[in-house]
Amino acid sequence: MKINGFNLLKGFGITFICLFGITNEIYSQDKLDSLIKKHFYAGLGVGPETGISGFLPKISYYNFKERKRIESYYGIEGSVWVIGAGMFSADLLYGIKKNSFTLDNSIGLWWYPKTEENNSKNGPYFHVTLNPKLGIKFWKLWVKTGPSIFIFRDYPKSEERIKLLDITKIGNVYYNFEILIKL
Repeated sequence: MKINGFNLLKGFGITFICLFGITNEIYSQDKLDSLIKKHFYAGLGVGPETGISGFLPKISYYNFKERKRIESYYGIEGSVWVIGAGMFSADLLYGIKKNSFTLDNSIGLWWYPKTEENNSKNGPYFHVTLNPKLGIKFWKLWVKTGPSIFIFRDYPKSEERIKLLDITKIGNVYYNFEILIKL
């Protein structure tokens, strides 16, 4: 089966429908609304961790725990891009928060399928990265940025790389940028 953006979106759509159908049976609507409002964020991300999100936002689940002087948190994040190609990203993270400042690190994977445009073939691309980020969290807004460190890359040997791979490269360092809003 050839994987394209539509097939990828269809697969995720069916998964989300099943997940939320089961969740809705387990939780009452009030509990589900409370869970979403307490733990979920959505927003824009760009960089090796996410690729690029926008048409469908980056969705994040965070669980915060109060400590004596700081809060710690862990989470999962994911993004799907369906325009042009079915890009996919997912990551796990752990971080700390003191007042409005956050520091977290994630390990993430990113995949871009094989595409053909204007007699040019690209992909597939896959990489795994470590993503330390500093952030500022206030009201319902959370802005985070930091470098991306490649652990593994599986790119085709081609002279025509997609421009997306270098969109947040400054000098020899790749960066991630995120703006999240609490749901």
